[in-house]
Amino acid sequence: MEWLGDVPEHWEATTVGKIAAKVGSGKTPRGGAEVYGDQGVIFIRSQNVHNEGLRLDDVVFIDEEVDEEMAETRVLHGDALLNITGASLGRCSGVFEEIGPANVNQHVCIIRPDRSRVDPAFLWRAFVSAGTQSQIFSYENGSSREGLNFQQVRGLLITRPPLSEQRAIADFLDERTRKLDVLIEKKQDLIEKLQEKRTALISQTVTRGLPPEAAKAAGLNPHPKMKDCGIPWWGEIPEHWELKRSDAIVSSGRTQISPELFKDREVFHYSIPTVQEFGTGAIEDGERIASAKQPINRITLLVSKLNPRKATICIAEKKEQPTVCSTEFVALYAENCYLQYLKYVTLSELFRQRLDSRVQSVTRSHQRAESRDITRFWFTWPSISEQQCIANFLDYKTAQMDALIERLISTIKVFKEYRSALITAAVTGKIDVRSYTRD
Repeated sequence: MEWLGDVPEHWEATTVGKIAAKVGSGKTPRGGAEVYGDQGVIFIRSQNVHNEGLRLDDVVFIDEEVDEEMAETRVLHGDALLNITGASLGRCSGVFEEIGPANVNQHVCIIRPDRSRVDPAFLWRAFVSAGTQSQIFSYENGSSREGLNFQQVRGLLITRPPLSEQRAIADFLDERTRKLDVLIEKKQDLIEKLQEKRTALISQTVTRGLPPEAAKAAGLNPHPKMKDCGIPWWGEIPEHWELKRSDAIVSSGRTQISPELFKDREVFHYSIPTVQEFGTGAIEDGERIASAKQPINRITLLVSKLNPRKATICIAEKKEQPTVCSTEFVALYAENCYLQYLKYVTLSELFRQRLDSRVQSVTRSHQRAESRDITRFWFTWPSISEQQCIANFLDYKTAQMDALIERLISTIKVFKEYRSALITAAVTGKIDVRSYTRD
Protein backbone atom coordinates (compact mmCIF):
# COMPACT_ATOMS: atom_id res chain seq x y z
CA MET A 1 0.00 0.00 0.00
CA GLU A 2 3.06 2.26 -0.19
CA TRP A 3 1.73 4.17 -3.20
CA LEU A 4 -1.86 4.37 -1.98
CA GLY A 5 -1.46 5.21 1.71
CA ASP A 6 -4.11 4.26 4.26
CA VAL A 7 -7.51 3.27 2.89
CA PRO A 8 -10.77 2.24 4.58
CA GLU A 9 -10.60 -1.20 6.17
CA HIS A 10 -13.33 -2.67 3.98
CA TRP A 11 -11.50 -1.67 0.76
CA GLU A 12 -8.90 -3.81 -0.94
CA ALA A 13 -5.79 -3.06 -2.94
CA THR A 14 -5.65 -4.82 -6.27
CA THR A 15 -3.84 -4.55 -9.58
CA VAL A 16 -5.15 -3.31 -12.90
CA GLY A 17 -4.57 -6.76 -14.39
CA LYS A 18 -7.04 -8.33 -11.96
CA ILE A 19 -9.90 -5.95 -12.72
CA ALA A 20 -9.34 -5.34 -16.47
CA ALA A 21 -10.94 -7.36 -19.25
CA LYS A 22 -8.40 -5.95 -21.73
CA VAL A 23 -5.05 -4.15 -21.63
CA GLY A 24 -3.61 -3.29 -25.03
CA SER A 25 -2.88 -0.48 -27.46
CA GLY A 26 -3.41 0.34 -31.09
CA LYS A 27 -0.90 0.95 -33.85
CA THR A 28 -0.07 3.49 -36.51
CA PRO A 29 -1.84 2.60 -39.77
CA ARG A 30 0.25 1.65 -42.79
CA GLY A 31 1.13 4.91 -44.52
CA GLY A 32 1.26 6.85 -41.24
CA ALA A 33 -0.08 10.40 -41.27
CA GLU A 34 -0.75 10.21 -45.01
CA VAL A 35 -3.84 8.06 -44.40
CA TYR A 36 -5.42 10.55 -41.97
CA GLY A 37 -8.49 12.33 -43.28
CA ASP A 38 -11.17 14.84 -42.29
CA GLN A 39 -13.95 12.27 -41.98
CA GLY A 40 -14.45 8.61 -41.28
CA VAL A 41 -13.59 6.73 -38.07
CA ILE A 42 -12.09 8.77 -35.22
CA PHE A 43 -8.42 7.96 -34.63
CA ILE A 44 -7.35 8.92 -31.12
CA ARG A 45 -3.74 9.93 -30.51
CA SER A 46 -1.94 10.86 -27.29
CA GLN A 47 -2.60 14.60 -27.84
CA ASN A 48 -6.33 13.87 -27.61
CA VAL A 49 -6.03 12.17 -24.22
CA HIS A 50 -6.25 14.44 -21.14
CA ASN A 51 -7.09 13.84 -17.49
CA GLU A 52 -10.20 16.02 -17.81
CA GLY A 53 -11.47 13.96 -20.73
CA LEU A 54 -10.96 13.54 -24.46
CA ARG A 55 -10.16 16.64 -26.52
CA LEU A 56 -11.24 16.04 -30.09
CA ASP A 57 -10.90 19.52 -31.60
CA ASP A 58 -7.82 18.40 -33.58
CA VAL A 59 -8.73 14.74 -33.96
CA VAL A 60 -7.92 12.95 -37.22
CA PHE A 61 -9.87 10.22 -38.98
CA ILE A 62 -9.14 6.94 -40.75
CA ASP A 63 -11.33 5.28 -43.35
CA GLU A 64 -13.41 2.18 -42.68
CA GLU A 65 -10.96 -0.10 -44.48
CA VAL A 66 -8.07 0.97 -42.22
CA ASP A 67 -10.36 0.70 -39.18
CA GLU A 68 -11.25 -2.85 -40.19
CA GLU A 69 -7.55 -3.75 -40.22
CA MET A 70 -7.34 -2.43 -36.65
CA ALA A 71 -10.52 -4.08 -35.39
CA GLU A 72 -8.77 -5.49 -32.32
CA THR A 73 -7.96 -2.01 -31.00
CA ARG A 74 -11.32 -0.31 -31.30
CA VAL A 75 -12.40 1.87 -28.39
CA LEU A 76 -15.59 1.04 -26.50
CA HIS A 77 -17.75 3.13 -24.18
CA GLY A 78 -16.34 2.98 -20.64
CA ASP A 79 -12.72 2.27 -21.66
CA ALA A 80 -9.92 4.11 -19.92
CA LEU A 81 -7.32 5.44 -22.38
CA LEU A 82 -3.84 5.86 -20.91
CA ASN A 83 -0.88 7.53 -22.62
CA ILE A 84 2.06 5.17 -22.20
CA THR A 85 4.89 7.01 -23.99
CA GLY A 86 6.35 10.47 -24.48
CA ALA A 87 5.88 13.80 -22.77
CA SER A 88 2.19 13.10 -22.08
CA LEU A 89 2.95 9.84 -20.25
CA GLY A 90 0.30 9.14 -17.60
CA ARG A 91 -2.53 11.25 -18.99
CA CYS A 92 -5.76 9.31 -18.92
CA SER A 93 -9.26 9.83 -20.34
CA GLY A 94 -12.40 7.87 -19.74
CA VAL A 95 -14.58 7.30 -22.79
CA PHE A 96 -18.08 8.33 -21.73
CA GLU A 97 -19.22 10.72 -24.44
CA GLU A 98 -20.85 9.49 -27.63
CA ILE A 99 -18.02 9.64 -30.16
CA GLY A 100 -19.10 6.85 -32.46
CA PRO A 101 -16.60 4.30 -33.82
CA ALA A 102 -13.04 5.07 -32.73
CA ASN A 103 -9.57 3.59 -32.72
CA VAL A 104 -6.20 4.46 -31.10
CA ASN A 105 -2.52 4.49 -32.00
CA GLN A 106 0.32 2.62 -30.31
CA HIS A 107 1.00 5.41 -27.81
CA VAL A 108 -2.42 4.98 -26.18
CA CYS A 109 -3.25 1.97 -24.01
CA ILE A 110 -6.84 0.73 -23.78
CA ILE A 111 -7.80 -0.51 -20.32
CA ARG A 112 -11.23 -2.13 -20.54
CA PRO A 113 -12.76 -2.68 -17.10
CA ASP A 114 -14.34 -5.92 -15.95
CA ARG A 115 -17.62 -4.31 -14.96
CA SER A 116 -18.40 -7.06 -12.48
CA ARG A 117 -15.42 -5.88 -10.44
CA VAL A 118 -14.86 -2.20 -11.18
CA ASP A 119 -16.98 0.75 -12.25
CA PRO A 120 -15.55 2.35 -15.45
CA ALA A 121 -15.86 5.93 -14.15
CA PHE A 122 -14.18 4.97 -10.87
CA LEU A 123 -11.33 3.28 -12.76
CA TRP A 124 -10.67 6.41 -14.83
CA ARG A 125 -10.51 8.54 -11.67
CA ALA A 126 -8.18 6.02 -10.04
CA PHE A 127 -5.75 6.34 -12.95
CA VAL A 128 -5.50 10.14 -12.59
CA SER A 129 -5.10 10.02 -8.79
CA ALA A 130 -1.76 10.91 -7.22
CA GLY A 131 -0.95 7.36 -6.12
CA THR A 132 -1.37 5.81 -9.57
CA GLN A 133 0.41 8.70 -11.29
CA SER A 134 3.36 8.27 -8.90
CA GLN A 135 3.56 4.59 -9.83
CA ILE A 136 3.51 5.44 -13.54
CA PHE A 137 6.34 7.93 -13.25
CA SER A 138 8.38 5.57 -11.06
CA TYR A 139 8.92 3.50 -14.20
CA GLU A 140 10.65 6.38 -15.99
CA ASN A 141 14.25 5.79 -16.93
CA GLY A 142 15.90 9.07 -15.93
CA SER A 143 14.49 11.80 -18.15
CA SER A 144 14.07 9.65 -21.24
CA ARG A 145 10.43 8.75 -20.56
CA GLU A 146 10.66 5.44 -22.33
CA GLY A 147 7.13 4.71 -21.24
CA LEU A 148 5.13 1.79 -19.89
CA ASN A 149 4.72 -1.70 -21.25
CA PHE A 150 1.51 -3.68 -20.82
CA GLN A 151 2.96 -5.77 -17.98
CA GLN A 152 3.70 -2.61 -16.03
CA VAL A 153 0.19 -1.27 -16.69
CA ARG A 154 -1.33 -4.53 -15.46
CA GLY A 155 0.83 -4.31 -12.33
CA LEU A 156 -0.36 -0.85 -11.30
CA LEU A 157 -1.98 -0.87 -7.85
CA ILE A 158 -5.37 0.72 -7.31
CA THR A 159 -7.86 0.66 -4.46
CA ARG A 160 -11.14 -1.21 -4.89
CA PRO A 161 -14.10 -0.42 -2.64
CA PRO A 162 -17.40 -2.29 -3.12
CA LEU A 163 -19.09 -1.56 -6.45
CA SER A 164 -21.88 0.49 -4.88
CA GLU A 165 -19.29 2.73 -3.22
CA GLN A 166 -17.29 2.99 -6.45
CA ARG A 167 -20.39 4.30 -8.19
CA ALA A 168 -21.09 6.77 -5.40
CA ILE A 169 -17.49 8.04 -5.64
CA ALA A 170 -17.77 8.35 -9.43
CA ASP A 171 -21.06 10.27 -9.14
CA PHE A 172 -19.61 12.55 -6.45
CA LEU A 173 -16.54 13.32 -8.55
CA ASP A 174 -18.58 13.81 -11.72
CA GLU A 175 -20.59 16.55 -10.04
CA ARG A 176 -17.72 18.25 -8.20
CA THR A 177 -15.22 18.14 -11.05
CA ARG A 178 -17.86 19.35 -13.51
CA LYS A 179 -18.27 22.51 -11.42
CA LEU A 180 -14.51 23.00 -11.34
CA ASP A 181 -14.26 22.36 -15.08
CA VAL A 182 -16.87 25.08 -15.73
CA LEU A 183 -14.81 27.54 -13.69
CA ILE A 184 -11.62 26.52 -15.49
CA GLU A 185 -13.32 26.84 -18.88
CA LYS A 186 -14.52 30.35 -18.07
CA LYS A 187 -10.98 31.38 -17.10
CA GLN A 188 -9.60 29.81 -20.28
CA ASP A 189 -12.23 31.62 -22.38
CA LEU A 190 -11.17 34.89 -20.77
CA ILE A 191 -7.53 34.12 -21.58
CA GLU A 192 -8.46 33.50 -25.22
CA LYS A 193 -10.35 36.79 -25.38
CA LEU A 194 -7.39 38.66 -23.89
CA GLN A 195 -5.05 37.00 -26.37
CA GLU A 196 -7.36 37.98 -29.23
CA LYS A 197 -7.52 41.54 -27.90
CA ARG A 198 -3.72 41.57 -27.65
CA THR A 199 -3.33 40.45 -31.27
CA ALA A 200 -5.94 42.99 -32.43
CA LEU A 201 -4.14 45.82 -30.60
CA ILE A 202 -0.80 44.86 -32.16
CA SER A 203 -2.32 44.53 -35.63
CA GLN A 204 -4.16 47.86 -35.41
CA THR A 205 -1.09 49.72 -34.14
CA VAL A 206 1.45 48.43 -36.66
CA THR A 207 -0.92 49.08 -39.58
CA ARG A 208 -2.70 52.30 -38.52
CA GLY A 209 -0.40 53.89 -35.96
CA LEU A 210 -0.76 54.80 -32.30
CA PRO A 211 -4.17 55.60 -30.77
CA PRO A 212 -4.72 59.40 -30.64
CA GLU A 213 -4.00 59.82 -26.92
CA ALA A 214 -0.83 57.74 -27.09
CA ALA A 215 0.33 59.54 -30.24
CA LYS A 216 -0.23 62.92 -28.62
CA ALA A 217 1.71 61.86 -25.50
CA ALA A 218 4.58 60.74 -27.74
CA GLY A 219 4.64 64.07 -29.59
CA LEU A 220 3.18 62.61 -32.78
CA ASN A 221 0.21 63.76 -34.84
CA PRO A 222 -2.79 62.12 -33.14
CA HIS A 223 -4.89 62.31 -36.32
CA PRO A 224 -2.60 61.70 -39.31
CA LYS A 225 -4.02 61.72 -42.81
CA MET A 226 -4.47 58.26 -44.26
CA LYS A 227 -3.73 57.00 -47.75
CA ASP A 228 -4.48 53.96 -49.82
CA CYS A 229 -1.30 51.87 -49.77
CA GLY A 230 -2.05 50.25 -53.13
CA ILE A 231 -2.61 46.73 -51.79
CA PRO A 232 -6.37 45.95 -51.80
CA TRP A 233 -6.37 43.57 -48.84
CA TRP A 234 -4.27 45.89 -46.67
CA GLY A 235 -6.35 49.05 -46.57
CA GLU A 236 -5.18 52.52 -45.58
CA ILE A 237 -2.02 53.48 -43.72
CA PRO A 238 -0.85 56.87 -42.35
CA GLU A 239 0.11 59.17 -45.22
CA HIS A 240 3.69 59.66 -43.99
CA TRP A 241 4.34 55.89 -43.77
CA GLU A 242 5.70 53.69 -46.52
CA LEU A 243 4.97 50.08 -47.35
CA LYS A 244 8.11 48.11 -48.10
CA ARG A 245 9.12 44.60 -48.93
CA SER A 246 10.91 43.17 -45.94
CA ASP A 247 13.67 41.62 -48.01
CA ALA A 248 14.79 45.18 -48.78
CA ILE A 249 15.09 45.87 -45.05
CA VAL A 250 16.06 42.63 -43.32
CA SER A 251 18.37 39.78 -44.18
CA SER A 252 18.18 36.19 -43.07
CA GLY A 253 20.95 34.28 -41.35
CA ARG A 254 21.45 31.00 -43.15
CA THR A 255 25.06 30.12 -42.34
CA GLN A 256 25.39 26.84 -40.50
CA ILE A 257 28.29 25.79 -38.32
CA SER A 258 29.57 22.34 -37.50
CA PRO A 259 29.19 20.92 -33.99
CA GLU A 260 32.87 20.03 -34.18
CA LEU A 261 33.61 23.68 -33.38
CA PHE A 262 31.83 23.30 -30.03
CA LYS A 263 33.90 20.49 -28.55
CA ASP A 264 34.91 21.09 -24.92
CA ARG A 265 33.00 24.38 -24.90
CA GLU A 266 29.78 25.72 -23.47
CA VAL A 267 27.31 27.03 -26.04
CA PHE A 268 24.35 29.36 -25.55
CA HIS A 269 21.63 27.71 -27.61
CA TYR A 270 18.30 29.26 -28.62
CA SER A 271 15.95 26.33 -29.20
CA ILE A 272 12.18 26.33 -29.62
CA PRO A 273 11.56 24.57 -26.24
CA THR A 274 13.76 27.00 -24.24
CA VAL A 275 12.31 30.07 -25.96
CA GLN A 276 8.79 28.81 -25.34
CA GLU A 277 9.50 28.09 -21.66
CA PHE A 278 11.94 30.83 -20.68
CA GLY A 279 11.75 33.41 -23.47
CA THR A 280 15.43 32.88 -24.18
CA GLY A 281 18.03 30.19 -24.81
CA ALA A 282 20.07 28.10 -22.40
CA ILE A 283 23.70 27.14 -21.82
CA GLU A 284 24.44 23.65 -23.07
CA ASP A 285 27.41 21.39 -23.40
CA GLY A 286 28.68 21.95 -26.93
CA GLU A 287 29.01 18.22 -27.52
CA ARG A 288 25.26 17.85 -27.03
CA ILE A 289 24.58 20.09 -30.04
CA ALA A 290 24.05 17.21 -32.41
CA SER A 291 23.31 19.03 -35.68
CA ALA A 292 24.46 22.12 -37.51
CA LYS A 293 23.19 25.38 -36.04
CA GLN A 294 22.98 29.01 -37.11
CA PRO A 295 25.45 31.39 -35.45
CA ILE A 296 24.19 34.58 -33.79
CA ASN A 297 26.68 37.42 -34.06
CA ARG A 298 24.39 40.41 -33.47
CA ILE A 299 20.96 41.29 -32.09
CA THR A 300 18.61 39.09 -34.06
CA LEU A 301 14.90 38.43 -34.34
CA LEU A 302 14.18 34.69 -34.29
CA VAL A 303 10.90 33.52 -35.86
CA SER A 304 10.15 29.81 -35.81
CA LYS A 305 9.04 28.06 -38.97
CA LEU A 306 6.93 25.55 -37.05
CA ASN A 307 3.22 26.12 -36.40
CA PRO A 308 3.32 29.66 -37.82
CA ARG A 309 -0.12 30.61 -36.51
CA LYS A 310 1.46 30.35 -33.03
CA ALA A 311 5.04 30.96 -34.05
CA THR A 312 7.70 31.13 -31.35
CA ILE A 313 9.42 34.53 -31.47
CA CYS A 314 12.41 35.87 -29.58
CA ILE A 315 14.89 38.74 -29.81
CA ALA A 316 18.27 37.08 -29.36
CA GLU A 317 21.61 38.62 -28.42
CA LYS A 318 25.14 37.30 -28.74
CA LYS A 319 26.34 36.02 -25.37
CA GLU A 320 29.83 35.54 -23.95
CA GLN A 321 29.77 31.93 -25.08
CA PRO A 322 29.44 30.91 -28.73
CA THR A 323 25.79 31.67 -29.48
CA VAL A 324 23.66 29.67 -31.89
CA CYS A 325 20.03 29.02 -32.71
CA SER A 326 18.10 26.05 -34.01
CA THR A 327 17.67 25.78 -37.77
CA GLU A 328 13.92 25.66 -37.07
CA PHE A 329 14.23 29.43 -36.62
CA VAL A 330 14.59 32.06 -39.30
CA ALA A 331 17.13 34.58 -37.99
CA LEU A 332 16.35 38.13 -39.16
CA TYR A 333 18.95 40.91 -39.01
CA ALA A 334 17.56 44.42 -39.45
CA GLU A 335 20.17 47.04 -40.33
CA ASN A 336 17.86 50.04 -40.48
CA CYS A 337 14.80 49.01 -38.48
CA TYR A 338 13.93 49.02 -34.79
CA LEU A 339 13.94 45.30 -34.04
CA GLN A 340 11.26 45.40 -31.34
CA TYR A 341 8.92 47.04 -33.86
CA LEU A 342 9.70 44.31 -36.38
CA LYS A 343 8.87 41.75 -33.71
CA TYR A 344 5.39 43.25 -33.33
CA VAL A 345 4.92 43.25 -37.11
CA THR A 346 5.52 39.48 -37.10
CA LEU A 347 2.94 39.13 -34.31
CA SER A 348 0.27 40.99 -36.29
CA GLU A 349 -2.73 39.29 -37.84
CA LEU A 350 -1.79 40.31 -41.38
CA PHE A 351 1.58 38.59 -41.06
CA ARG A 352 -0.02 35.46 -39.60
CA GLN A 353 -2.64 35.34 -42.34
CA ARG A 354 0.06 35.57 -44.97
CA LEU A 355 1.93 32.63 -43.47
CA ASP A 356 -1.31 30.65 -43.15
CA SER A 357 -1.87 30.99 -46.88
CA ARG A 358 1.58 29.59 -47.63
CA VAL A 359 2.08 27.04 -44.86
CA GLN A 360 3.14 23.51 -45.68
CA SER A 361 1.05 21.07 -43.63
CA VAL A 362 2.28 17.57 -42.88
CA THR A 363 -0.51 16.93 -40.39
CA ARG A 364 -2.94 19.16 -38.57
CA SER A 365 -0.56 19.34 -35.62
CA HIS A 366 2.66 19.77 -37.61
CA GLN A 367 2.77 22.78 -39.89
CA ARG A 368 5.74 24.76 -41.09
CA ALA A 369 6.51 27.80 -43.18
CA GLU A 370 9.38 28.19 -45.61
CA SER A 371 12.13 30.66 -44.77
CA ARG A 372 11.29 32.77 -47.82
CA ASP A 373 7.71 33.23 -46.57
CA ILE A 374 9.04 34.81 -43.38
CA THR A 375 11.73 36.93 -45.01
CA ARG A 376 9.65 38.22 -47.93
CA PHE A 377 6.57 40.11 -46.84
CA TRP A 378 5.19 43.63 -47.09
CA PHE A 379 5.42 45.66 -43.95
CA THR A 380 4.63 49.18 -42.78
CA TRP A 381 7.54 51.56 -42.52
CA PRO A 382 7.21 54.61 -40.25
CA SER A 383 10.31 56.51 -39.22
CA ILE A 384 12.72 54.87 -36.78
CA SER A 385 11.60 57.23 -34.00
CA GLU A 386 7.93 56.37 -34.61
CA GLN A 387 8.79 52.67 -34.70
CA GLN A 388 10.31 53.09 -31.24
CA CYS A 389 7.21 54.92 -29.98
CA ILE A 390 4.96 52.16 -31.30
CA ALA A 391 7.15 49.45 -29.78
CA ASN A 392 7.26 51.21 -26.40
CA PHE A 393 3.46 51.64 -26.40
CA LEU A 394 2.92 47.98 -27.27
CA ASP A 395 5.49 46.87 -24.69
CA TYR A 396 3.47 48.67 -22.01
CA LYS A 397 0.04 47.55 -23.16
CA THR A 398 0.94 43.91 -23.83
CA ALA A 399 2.75 43.68 -20.49
CA GLN A 400 -0.50 44.67 -18.75
CA MET A 401 -2.44 42.02 -20.67
CA ASP A 402 0.26 39.41 -20.11
CA ALA A 403 0.19 40.06 -16.35
CA LEU A 404 -3.57 39.52 -16.30
CA ILE A 405 -3.20 36.36 -18.39
CA GLU A 406 -0.54 35.07 -15.97
CA ARG A 407 -2.88 35.66 -13.02
CA LEU A 408 -5.62 33.73 -14.80
CA ILE A 409 -3.19 30.91 -15.58
CA SER A 410 -2.20 30.80 -11.89
CA THR A 411 -5.86 30.61 -10.88
CA ILE A 412 -6.45 27.76 -13.32
CA LYS A 413 -3.42 25.96 -11.86
CA VAL A 414 -4.89 26.26 -8.35
CA PHE A 415 -8.25 24.91 -9.57
CA LYS A 416 -6.53 21.97 -11.29
CA GLU A 417 -4.45 21.18 -8.21
CA TYR A 418 -7.59 21.19 -6.08
CA ARG A 419 -9.33 19.00 -8.66
CA SER A 420 -6.47 16.49 -8.53
CA ALA A 421 -6.43 16.48 -4.72
CA LEU A 422 -10.19 15.97 -4.60
CA ILE A 423 -9.99 12.97 -6.93
CA THR A 424 -7.12 11.44 -4.96
CA ALA A 425 -8.94 11.90 -1.65
CA ALA A 426 -12.13 10.33 -3.00
CA VAL A 427 -10.58 7.25 -4.62
CA THR A 428 -8.49 6.49 -1.53
CA GLY A 429 -11.38 6.86 0.92
CA LYS A 430 -10.28 10.11 2.56
CA ILE A 431 -13.76 11.44 1.76
CA ASP A 432 -16.67 9.24 2.77
CA VAL A 433 -19.28 9.56 0.01
CA ARG A 434 -21.34 6.43 0.73
CA SER A 435 -24.36 8.56 1.55
CA TYR A 436 -23.88 10.80 -1.47
CA THR A 437 -26.80 11.11 -3.86
CA ARG A 438 -26.66 12.97 -7.14
CA ASP A 439 -28.58 16.28 -7.13
